[in-house]
Amino acid sequence: MCTVTNMRLTNAVFYIPTLFLLYSTAAAIHPKLTQREVRIRSLTAILHPILLPYYFLFYTDPGALFWSLALLRTTLHIIHRGGSTANIPVRSMVVLAALSVISIVYRQTNVIWCTFVHILLLLHQFLQNRVMEYCETDAVGAFQNDLV
Repeated sequence: MCTVTNMRLTNAVFYIPTLFLLYSTAAAIHPKLTQREVRIRSLTAILHPILLPYYFLFYTDPGALFWSLALLRTTLHIIHRGGSTANIPVRSMVVLAALSVISIVYRQTNVIWCTFVHILLLLHQFLQNRVMEYCETDAVGAFQNDLV
């Protein structure tokens, strides 16, 4: 069961899902790009000379990339869904927590990427709250000016 071939196959299994995650993440980050440009960027990333050989050896890079991209893509989905991050469904938070744990267990250095992604979510929430505060104070000020 734990042969060299099976261990290498484990990395090869991560190849296709990672390509789809790269495509989906690139499309979310760069919405103005055409589908062709997003595909080219995804293929460029997946065929990167430093990463490509690891898909045919046994090493943790392909799996670590997959779990980190899954975490990032889920976070981008939450941010881009349009709602307030203060109202994130519990199910989404559980998914983020589970992906974080799996990512860190798979490769401990993924704690850096997990921290980055969670800071991204917190930053989005902070900026969203600031915009709401600004809109509320601006609306009150405009209302008071209308009364005068």
